Amino acid sequence: GHPRPAVMLRSAVERSVVVLAGSQGSGVMLSPRLVLTSAHVLRDKEWIRTVHPESEQPLPSRTVWADEESDVALLLTGEELVDPERWALARLRWGAVGTPDPLPGCQVVGFPAVQRYGPDEQLEYDQLTGTVLPMAGRLRSMLVCEFDRAPVAAPKPGRSPFAGLSGAPVFAGSVLIGVVTQVPEGRDHRRVEAVPVQRILEAPGFPHHVMGAEPGHVPPVLETVVPDHHLQDER
Repeated sequence: GHPRPAVMLRSAVERSVVVLAGSQGSGVMLSPRLVLTSAHVLRDKEWIRTVHPESEQPLPSRTVWADEESDVALLLTGEELVDPERWALARLRWGAVGTPDPLPGCQVVGFPAVQRYGPDEQLEYDQLTGTVLPMAGRLRSMLVCEFDRAPVAAPKPGRSPFAGLSGAPVFAGSVLIGVVTQVPEGRDHRRVEAVPVQRILEAPGFPHHVMGAEPGHVPPVLETVVPDHHLQDER
C-alpha cells in the first residue's frame, strides 16, 4: 500500500474536532493532544472520545480542567489527534474583540445535527458565517454571533438544528475569539452564544501548562480584533 499523503493543516479552522461523551459536541485542537470544548458536553461523563475527522480515530480523552461558570473545559487525549509528522500548522492565534461595533466575516466550524447525512447520520463539518455583535452579550461577558442566514432545516421539536455545535470555535479570520456554548431561545436559531477567549484565559485555574501536552497552547499575546480584521498586538 502507498503511504497516505501528508495532511497539511493549513488553516486554523482545520483544528475543529468532534467530542463524543454520551452526546456529541465539537471542540478546537490547541495542540495535537489538547482540546478546548464546552464543559456541558462532558458533564458527569467518564467515557470521552475525541476525533479529528482527518484521522477518523476516536481517542480516549480525559478532562484536565473545567469551569462550570464559563462552561468551558480542556481535554487531554491519550495520543496525538493528528500524526505529528503531518502536523504542519502555525501557532494558534487568540484574540479579543476590540470594538463595540458589529464584526462581520466571522465563522463557526463544528459538527451540528443539521449537517449529518445519509441513513447512518454520519458527521460532516459545517462552516457557518456570521457577524459577532459585541454589545448583544456585553453585560453577560458573552460573545453573540448572528449567522448570515438561518438554518434551512426545521428543528425537531425540542431540539436545535445546531445541537452538536457546543464547543465549536468562533474565528475572526484565523484568530480564535470564542467557544460556542449555547443557542439562545427565541432567535429562530439565527444566533449562537460563545465564551470569549479572554474570559477563558481568566477563568479560575485555567492551566497554561498541561502535563503531556507540549507547551505553547496559550499565546504570549492576545490580539485585538477590529472590524476590518486589522489585528493589533496588545503590548
